[in-house]
Amino acid sequence: MRLPRAPLFLAERLVSQGGGLIFTAILARTAPAEEAASFLAAYAFAAVFQPILSSAIQPIAARRWRSSGLQSLVGIWAIVQFCAACVIGPLIYLAEGPVEAFLLFHAALAPGLLMATPLAAADRRQPLALILITVAAMGATARIGTYLATGDLTVAAAFFAFEPLIGGAALFLASRKIAPPLGRQTSAEQPFLRDAVNMAAAMAATALFWRSPILIADALLTAEDVVALALAMQIVMGLCMPANALCQSLFGPIVRGSTAATGLGIWFAMAAGLGAPLLMVVAGEAIMTLAYGPVGANAAIYSLCLSPMAGLAALWRLGHIVGGLNGFS
Repeated sequence: MRLPRAPLFLAERLVSQGGGLIFTAILARTAPAEEAASFLAAYAFAAVFQPILSSAIQPIAARRWRSSGLQSLVGIWAIVQFCAACVIGPLIYLAEGPVEAFLLFHAALAPGLLMATPLAAADRRQPLALILITVAAMGATARIGTYLATGDLTVAAAFFAFEPLIGGAALFLASRKIAPPLGRQTSAEQPFLRDAVNMAAAMAATALFWRSPILIADALLTAEDVVALALAMQIVMGLCMPANALCQSLFGPIVRGSTAATGLGIWFAMAAGLGAPLLMVVAGEAIMTLAYGPVGANAAIYSLCLSPMAGLAALWRLGHIVGGLNGFS
């Protein structure tokens, strides 16, 4: 029996985002403001690269996998991993400290998550969700546990590489048993390089938009402002989670050409765009205080101002899926 689609993907996001929320809540309560701000700004910078190297390319990778099988996906991974090493490698060398270096290393490994493509495109949602949930839970436990035990953010930062490294390997092993479906095939002749560059550029703009509040605060404002904006952004990303997870759960049907799935994703985005600000008006301060204590209460106004991004996030995710699958010609 196949389990329902949306709850599986939502559970994966809950585990992943929940682990990040717990880690940040501990950080906000225990670390000095300067140390917390430095860590959060370094993570925001590294996080700009991760979606460019994984989720931006996944729809194109799915198109190629359907046409040419796992060998083509491995080739795409090799190309993207080489590009990641060329771009992020020098940044790791120039990093200001080991925390920033480890977080950038985690971003450089992001192409490994492309190995989820066959499971997602074939709509094998149960094994896909099981692997992602297990790996996310193990990674979050390792980061939180080591930080609580040692108080050393460098050790915790090293464990951010757990998901793309171990998860990528597990996804690859699971994907070897899946053959492309015999039904609707997408053309392998659409220009891969042009579409990949376009999708990566679009994802880069999206990622910069999402991380810009923290990066701008880190450049211009105080450490306390950086922490406040980072906490607000994390809650806003949590508000994005339901619609984003629902849109991601439609990846398989969209690959198969379902226009109804695309329309459903648009409705999810509209609901998130309206519901998130309303929730923050009613309970924003209570949510922030519960999650982060007094520091969070001071950041409640930021979370309210940023909450409309919940609808944009789902639209952007849906647009990347559809655009990557259909190409730009």
